[in-house]
Amino acid sequence: MSPDLNIKITDLRVGRRNPKVEDTTSVLAEAPDTIVKCLRCSVNLDITWVILGHSERRALLNESNEFVGEKVAYALSKGLKIIACIGETLEQREAGSTLDVVAAQTKAIAERISDWTNVVLAYELVWAIGTGKVATPAQAQGSKRYHSNKSLKSTT
Repeated sequence: MSPDLNIKITDLRVGRRNPKVEDTTSVLAEAPDTIVKCLRCSVNLDITWVILGHSERRALLNESNEFVGEKVAYALSKGLKIIACIGETLEQREAGSTLDVVAAQTKAIAERISDWTNVVLAYELVWAIGTGKVATPAQAQGSKRYHSNKSLKSTT
């Protein structure tokens, strides 16, 4: 007997990755706000969330903490909600710089915004991606404990 697969989705949200800071030029994998506004109207998509600061963009496109902070502030000003990615590389982790790296990433956002209501910090286990290293639950929770114990206001 197969399980009942009649699932009712009642709280589904659509998001997008990496909006541009301005609506002027075309860049691969970046959707200007004008396109998203068009989608909201014509397709009736309620795109309210955006992922910023993803490790791939930080590494491949050299997106700095400051640039990510600017993008967060800009997206908030356009009425979007933010999933801001933070996390350290394997080299940074092995050098014992985890908390410094994560604090600097968070501070760059905190210096540009005052209201965290529509911002979620997502800790990426960047150091474990493609390295063969596996994070324990305690390691994955380590950065979360840092942010839970430290007021974001104190990072500014």
